[in-house]
Amino acid sequence: GKMAAGGGAPAAFDAPTTLHIDNMDDDLHVPARRAPKLGEGIDFKNNRFPYCVVWQPFPPLTWFLPFIGHTGIGDSSGRVFDFQGPYTIIEDDMMLGKATRYLQLDPSKIRAKNLPGSSDMERWDSAVHAGCDDYSRKIHCIIYPNCNHHVAHCLNKMKYGGWSHFEMFQLQFMVLAFGRNCGLRGLLISFGPFAVFLVALAVGLVFTKWS
Repeated sequence: GKMAAGGGAPAAFDAPTTLHIDNMDDDLHVPARRAPKLGEGIDFKNNRFPYCVVWQPFPPLTWFLPFIGHTGIGDSSGRVFDFQGPYTIIEDDMMLGKATRYLQLDPSKIRAKNLPGSSDMERWDSAVHAGCDDYSRKIHCIIYPNCNHHVAHCLNKMKYGGWSHFEMFQLQFMVLAFGRNCGLRGLLISFGPFAVFLVALAVGLVFTKWS
């Protein structure tokens, strides 16, 4: 749904640890959410991508320029946030359906010192939610600002890897060069139309040469 400032608490993956709270004569066992390890929690079917930049094609542009697409960013629980329109950040419902590629990042590489939170997980979420809050106050444009600028802004807020100047084309290149496909379906949806275009272009050039 549409993001509200502050957001709700993300759902837990599991409860490997337990907090013990003395309550009169009984122990109250409250499951404590832990940060997922890298690679955990990624779920193509349910569109869950913890600590990820996620990507989906933006037709027809992606058919001819496969590095251009729509992006969002996942919080520590894997919920994806994307900038879909003027003053509109949508949670858990990407603009063009399910993601087809993703690039998982490492929250231990956050270098910002001013983010709330006592753990990498909490600081990641603080940066993502603050970035979403900022962009929920912005107009949306196909050129600028767009979904890629929103994701780059979140990474800049956390100074990911010590860098605070992420921008649109750098982000798209990162996902294209280092990202992974969401299975065979993701591969075909991401690059199938571009492959068809290249084949058609090659066939056209051959026929032109021999005609």
